[in-house]
Amino acid sequence: SNAGFSGTIPPQLGNLSALEYLDLGNKAEGFSYWISRHSLSTKSLWWATCLSSLKHLDLSKVYLGEARDWLEALNKLRFLTSLTLNSCGIYSFPHIAHLNFTSLTSLDLGGNEFDSTIPLWLFNLTSLVHLDLSGNRFFGPMVPNNLQHWTSLSYLDLSYNQFNTSLPDPLFTLNNLVYMDLTYNQIQRSEEHTSELQSQ
Repeated sequence: SNAGFSGTIPPQLGNLSALEYLDLGNKAEGFSYWISRHSLSTKSLWWATCLSSLKHLDLSKVYLGEARDWLEALNKLRFLTSLTLNSCGIYSFPHIAHLNFTSLTSLDLGGNEFDSTIPLWLFNLTSLVHLDLSGNRFFGPMVPNNLQHWTSLSYLDLSYNQFNTSLPDPLFTLNNLVYMDLTYNQIQRSEEHTSELQSQ
């Protein structure tokens, strides 16, 4: 990470089939929304499907706006436990029929350009401990009722989105939650939930 590489990620990286940890991310502070700020890019992540042993992948600020196969490709990495795609210029969730990377404990999709509701497949990641969806344009219900499937979640960042509903009841069933950030949304006030938060 922060190595100063630029250009297209060479697909030959996929030949490293025993690789468990790959970090090509840029850890500079702040969100990168403009393509010109991304030094590395790739039009396809299919090369990553050969990294069958991969457990940790960080592509922060790698431009993936043209990699329409990003979700399909990463879904083949069934041993993946940590995935960071912060500020990658991703704007849509392709359809996914079956979820394979259910071992994920950490998922960071912050600082992208999603303009949708939260995809339902996220709630099938029942091993999640850390989830960052901040700095997007998620709207609609903050989370559906199957939020309680995230029983291991301790970190949740939904800040800087466009949620405009009240706090969902299942949110208060996450007993392991230590950090939660909902700032810069349009959360509707609920007296019942306000008093419950103050008591916790």
